[in-house]
Amino acid sequence: MSQIILELEDREDIDMLLNLFRRLNINVVSLKESPLSTDNQTEELEAKKLLMRQAAKDPLFLADIAAVNSDFEHIDGEF
Repeated sequence: MSQIILELEDREDIDMLLNLFRRLNINVVSLKESPLSTDNQTEELEAKKLLMRQAAKDPLFLADIAAVNSDFEHIDGEF
């Protein structure tokens, strides 16, 4: 038996997936609501967002991304 675990925050997404599961005759064994986020979790999320914003402007990070894109340029053209 295969299992899949999804973490969704948006109630509309959950409803959409449940409707899809019904159409595909997929049995949902369990649904569990996540606890509400704490102030500490909110602070951690904001800190991560700040780091991502800083990385988006970091010259070394951008150079690494360009190098990876260059490495895969020819591979992507094969498809």
